Amino acid sequence: MMFSAVWVPSKIGSVPIDRWSLVKMGLIALGLLIIADITVGTGIRGITWAEQFAYFATPAGLMYLGLLAVFTLMPALINTGNAAD
Repeated sequence: MMFSAVWVPSKIGSVPIDRWSLVKMGLIALGLLIIADITVGTGIRGITWAEQFAYFATPAGLMYLGLLAVFTLMPALINTGNAAD
């Protein structure tokens, strides 16, 4: 994850490397991850959306939410020295 957070912004020339662009990049990645998570949960595991969201009330679900927050902010956190605010 840390490698990608550094490598992807440097290879995408059309995205400015400022803090807000990096946060937006993380939010887009989070959106794609949530779509994949819901798709796998519903399609393969056969659980409902309500069951998937109820999972977030458990301790493991809260840890997962925290990791999703880190995943979302990782491009901005790793590239802090490179970002031009």
